[in-house]
Amino acid sequence: MKLGYLIALLALVVIIGCSKNYYDIGDGLYCLDDNENSICDKDEKNPDNLYEFKPGFFCSDVNENKKCDTEEANATKPVSNSTVNNSISSLAVNNSTPAKSSDKTAHEECLGKYDVVKGVVIYRYASWDPFLSDNDAIYKGGLEEDGFVVVADKVGTSTKDSYDASELMKECFEGIYSAELITPPEFICSSNKDIFTKDYPSYNDVKQFALDCKSAKVA
Repeated sequence: MKLGYLIALLALVVIIGCSKNYYDIGDGLYCLDDNENSICDKDEKNPDNLYEFKPGFFCSDVNENKKCDTEEANATKPVSNSTVNNSISSLAVNNSTPAKSSDKTAHEECLGKYDVVKGVVIYRYASWDPFLSDNDAIYKGGLEEDGFVVVADKVGTSTKDSYDASELMKECFEGIYSAELITPPEFICSSNKDIFTKDYPSYNDVKQFALDCKSAKVA
């Protein structure tokens, strides 16, 4: 009698103690049922499809692969053509070499077309003057021996008193050089376009002109 009462009492305690958090699945067996919906918690799927990506933080995980759906969407989201085009345009701009503006003056650019540099003396001679022919030009040879760069520029043709100017003169020194009625030689500074002409000048005068030209600013 006492044993039967004890068993009944224990059964009541078990039922009362478990009725709140456990579900009786029969044959004296119970399973955890925290939400008390008469379904074992282990058999229930995540009703909200949530994934705890870090303690206390949840995100939607519809396919239950333990990855936040937003991360998967960003990973598989197709790139629009406009985005691709903008990226290509950006690369084209970044990879392009910026155009460098020339720091040369128009006159210096003109000299470059004829391989003439700044700070040199242009020696204008006439082949029809036997004393001032290019081969035995005393001024040109003397200046070169003293370390100056001299550019020989022929005046006219072999016909006496012909004064046709070279293309260098016409393009880079228009209005500067003597067009006619001169007695060569004529010296012009390539930088500032200064001109020095004198009937048979002394070599020292010509050398001083070349020295001044060497440090002259470009026009």
